[in-house]
Amino acid sequence: MFKLITALIQWALFLGVTGGLVDVTIAMRREAAHAHQVGLISLSRLNHALVDPQKDSRIRPRGH
Repeated sequence: MFKLITALIQWALFLGVTGGLVDVTIAMRREAAHAHQVGLISLSRLNHALVDPQKDSRIRPRGH
């Protein structure tokens, strides 16, 4: 009887883990399809917003 209960618990855990993996895989597939439809994202506007070339920066590249 103990082996039967242990086997049922192991089977339930296995089904739970595999079900979770399937859900994560489906969610990743949806996100990948959405990213493919949107296309590549250009970060140049974000870079210019973070580092304004017109302002005097205290951080300078080496050799300058």
